[in-house]
Amino acid sequence: MMANNATNEDYKFRLAAVQTLGYTMEFIDLYERSLNNSQIGRVLHSTILNIDSQNLELTKIAIQALGRAIPLTQENFAVDDQRAFII
Repeated sequence: MMANNATNEDYKFRLAAVQTLGYTMEFIDLYERSLNNSQIGRVLHSTILNIDSQNLELTKIAIQALGRAIPLTQENFAVDDQRAFII
């Protein structure tokens, strides 16, 4: 649901969703893999889409969320299309 709200047209919904995704990533156990690759991919997609030079506040939060999600992306980097999108 947070990933869906991260693309909402309402700025406040997007801001709250991206920030929540970022904080959630802090609590995901890297070893238990409580999120599958598809879910991690949605988090990455949602954060990357909110990196926008026209909106610095949202961009800052999206980059922080992305930084928290990166440790979970090892398997995503093994897929060419996903690696290209992330980079």
